[in-house]
Amino acid sequence: MNKFWLYLVRIIFITLIAFEAANLFGLIKFELDYSWFGLIITALVVWIGIEIIYYFHKYKLGRNLPAIVLIFPTLSILIDALGDILRFYSRFEWYDQMAHFIGGISTALVLFYIIIVYAKYKKYNIGIGFASVYALFGTGFFAAIYEIEEYAETIILKNNRLGDRFDIPDDLLWTILGGIIGVLIIMLFLNFRKKK
Repeated sequence: MNKFWLYLVRIIFITLIAFEAANLFGLIKFELDYSWFGLIITALVVWIGIEIIYYFHKYKLGRNLPAIVLIFPTLSILIDALGDILRFYSRFEWYDQMAHFIGGISTALVLFYIIIVYAKYKKYNIGIGFASVYALFGTGFFAAIYEIEEYAETIILKNNRLGDRFDIPDDLLWTILGGIIGVLIIMLFLNFRKKK
């Protein structure tokens, strides 16, 4: 079953990046809200991250990667790409907030999982609270990197990927709120599993 999700995720990323690259180089012409370059960079970074996590799991730990670690980041990328391609960002003010919120949940879940698994691999004794705090800090860090990429893209390519002057704090707020919800979901799930 895990192979199914892995291959599905790879097909989604290959198809999405090929479509975005074809538009970037003018082979097909879809209008979008921001930039093909930004979509390609974001998709590539997330896909490479997934492949690194998969490689570590498969060849260092000798086990399969849980589907949730494959599905959530892919879902976040699809929400972002579809919002840009279908012009949801410019048509619905709430869409950007929703995309960042889901991205925050996704990032927190994946980071938490990575922290816990890596700690077990290195035989570090860390608690759930510690892992949750680091997952939340990591979510904030990656949110800031994403906003820096938007800023750099706006300055270099002059494409207004940055949005209005309130876009950055709004994006960071919704990503962090999503991260908090992601951490709470983890805590509730682990607490429920412990009681069972």
